[in-house]
Amino acid sequence: MDALAPRSLLVLVPGEGFGGAELHALILANGALQLGYDTDLATGVIWSPQSFPFCRPELKSVPRRLVKALKPVRLRSARFILNVLSLAFQLTRSPEALVLCALPWPTNGLALMSALRLLGRRAVFLFQLVPPDFHPSGFVKRMLQKSIQAGDGWIAISDYSKQLLARTTEVAAESITVIHNGVPSGTHSGEDRDYSSVSPNPIAKEELINICTVGRICHQKGYDLILPCLPHLYEEFPELRFHWVGEAEYPYIHSFDERLETYERLGVVARLGHRTDVIDTLERMNMFLLPTRYEGGQSLALTEAMSVGLPIVASDASGIPEVIRHGVEGLIFRNGDSCDLMEKLRWALRHPDEMKRMGAAARARQKEFTEEKMIAGTLACLEKVAGGEALV
Repeated sequence: MDALAPRSLLVLVPGEGFGGAELHALILANGALQLGYDTDLATGVIWSPQSFPFCRPELKSVPRRLVKALKPVRLRSARFILNVLSLAFQLTRSPEALVLCALPWPTNGLALMSALRLLGRRAVFLFQLVPPDFHPSGFVKRMLQKSIQAGDGWIAISDYSKQLLARTTEVAAESITVIHNGVPSGTHSGEDRDYSSVSPNPIAKEELINICTVGRICHQKGYDLILPCLPHLYEEFPELRFHWVGEAEYPYIHSFDERLETYERLGVVARLGHRTDVIDTLERMNMFLLPTRYEGGQSLALTEAMSVGLPIVASDASGIPEVIRHGVEGLIFRNGDSCDLMEKLRWALRHPDEMKRMGAAARARQKEFTEEKMIAGTLACLEKVAGGEALV
């Protein structure tokens, strides 16, 4: 790239808050900046300082601006038409820029797609979360199909999401590119990490078997599937401790609060809440458990656990089997099946040496899912679409 004429890039996030999808967009924007792109990140809502406590310091310095028209509104409304016109005007101010739209929800980018059609411009749409119950109306389906027909590029973050997106929108799966999530390579070095600067986690004690789950405490993440396993596993392994990292959603947590309180009093379950040191916490655990019912594509928490070499037990939801192969990098249980989860955990606890070998294999496999590859692959797609090529 010519240093005197940097390539311009617009990263647009038409969401209503700050979560994993927005963080993904922020990482991509920062990566483009580091590679010399003149990057402008725009969002539909203001990301307050409270949104960023878990971000790496360099991500907090990425310049951001508010474009209110990016906030999703009801389709077929006067507000939607105004959003389309406003976005078209914004795009005319950067006529040469590459456009990347990170979609927290499959339909969040409809106004932007319409604005691009008005201007005859192409963009790349990154579909972050494609839920299993996504069923677009015929009208929405046609709007999405026009994006592909106009030459836009579509990126999914797992093959599972790609197939689901293709089936529900009735576009050819071959027209969708898969770029998996990743964590920075070389950042977390496992056993050769220097712990001198790490604040100890007083909950994770060496004489215990510490199992960690990372994610919002909500129905999607499947924490309730762990509860039926606790009395059986605790009887056989009294040194067992579960650590839940993430904020609780209500009223979900109330649905099993009484049962949970019993195990919290015994010290079997510890709710650690929102933490800014997830990697440090993972490195002090003995196993990682991911009982999720579905993911947007590929779980970032799973990749982080792989990066530190933790033995893994995970559900077969969404794109997880694309990353963790049963019996190779970890153990996979049937989605939503507490009995199968308990059996997989019991086997893992009875065979620590085999699980340790799987953890080492997971750490080696994680090198295929790096942040650097994610950024490079996304930018390559942008350049290809800008050159008039199709992503096939």
